Amino acid sequence: MISKVWTRYYSINDWYKVYKEYQKFERRVVKVTHIYDYDEKSFTMEGIRGENLKDVILENRISFHQKQNILEQITHIFSNMFKFKSRECDLFWHDDLQLKNFIYTYDNDVKLIDPDSFIPIKFDNNSHYEFEIGKFTNTINNLHMSLLKWE
Repeated sequence: MISKVWTRYYSINDWYKVYKEYQKFERRVVKVTHIYDYDEKSFTMEGIRGENLKDVILENRISFHQKQNILEQITHIFSNMFKFKSRECDLFWHDDLQLKNFIYTYDNDVKLIDPDSFIPIKFDNNSHYEFEIGKFTNTINNLHMSLLKWE
């Protein structure tokens, strides 16, 4: 198990209520097992056996087929954020979708980590109506570039 201190501005309890639903909906996110709502708020999550996806891609150690599979999994993870429905929010958005926040498991699966980067967004609340997709766009571009075959 891995522990992490909660540093977000919104309630860890409200976040965890949605995250528990989301981790059942999307199996490719790190599982959060417990929250601690004391003076120093924190949570524990599963340890994932694998390597940081950024390192795997930059070191170019995997096949073209494996890279295609990674790209497919990441686009599904992204798509599922829009498909997920909760009574607590309109969108449960991970605001730090970068290669460094994915683990490539030894079973050739992709897992999204940094669970506290998920933000419950309500579109009727002006303080949460914006969400950034630039990091995701850069991630897809980096994966696309890794698929190019250099002579």
